[in-house]
Amino acid sequence: MNKKNVIYLFITILFIILILLNINLENVLKSIQTIGLSTILLCLLIHFFVYVLRCCTMSIFLYKYVPFIYILNAHFIHNFYLSIIPASLGELSLPILLEKFVPKSKSFSILLITRIVNMIIIIISFFISFFLIFHNLINLSIDTKKLFIVLGSSILIILLIYIGYKVKFKKFKIIIKLKEKLYNIIYNIKYIIHNELSFINILLLVIITILYILFLALFYHIILQKIQLSLTLIQLIFIMSIQVAILILPIKTFGGFGTSEGSWMIGMMALGIDKKIALETGFTIHIISLLSAFIFFIIGLLGKKYLDNKHIKIS
Repeated sequence: MNKKNVIYLFITILFIILILLNINLENVLKSIQTIGLSTILLCLLIHFFVYVLRCCTMSIFLYKYVPFIYILNAHFIHNFYLSIIPASLGELSLPILLEKFVPKSKSFSILLITRIVNMIIIIISFFISFFLIFHNLINLSIDTKKLFIVLGSSILIILLIYIGYKVKFKKFKIIIKLKEKLYNIIYNIKYIIHNELSFINILLLVIITILYILFLALFYHIILQKIQLSLTLIQLIFIMSIQVAILILPIKTFGGFGTSEGSWMIGMMALGIDKKIALETGFTIHIISLLSAFIFFIIGLLGKKYLDNKHIKIS
């Protein structure tokens, strides 16, 4: 285990300890028991459609080269790695899983483009949901105002320190790496933008991404209803937007422990929900999400093995 992984592991353990010290574990176990097997199975079905929609965004550009069923299985595996491996390094698994059909640089370029579109829509969703929820900002409580000021300032300061460190100490190293390793990715992005990113494809990306957000919100809504917490669609989109914002921060842990719970706690506290309830809810949802990711990971591995044995050919 290298130095970075040791640091990530230490931060992960620290966050887990902090979470356990600030929640009642018995309440979490009761919540999972209340949710029940039938609801978890329903959530798995919804999660399946979330995977299908994510695959569709990639398939817009890869349908000529990769069978959809193979992209789907690759996404099952990729999402688990993305959920477990810190520093977003799990993203690198998808191009590796698809390299049988397309060069890694091409699939990574497509993944990057879809992520940029996702990010733009999430940012727009955040501002719309924020406006709809807090349109009368003057009437917000002092605590909520402080929460947003602290959150915004913290994100800005940490990002500035992180970017400053990267630029100051690794400027020349990054430039060299860009020239050596990212030339093909940059070339592929330019090619896709000029030849494949048509108005229809952009429209499809936007529609599919919106459907993906709605299905994911439905996944959360069903869980929350079972534990007697009713949030509107707009409120869920607001919290989901905060999740994305926190994932940008250079705070990396195994399994996303701490960052996932933190985003739920911040979002729900901003909506006036008690800190302890918010943290317990975030932890409960995180556990169920990881369980779902693991189940689909196993399905993905078995599916990939079956497809590889069948020697699927590019149609």
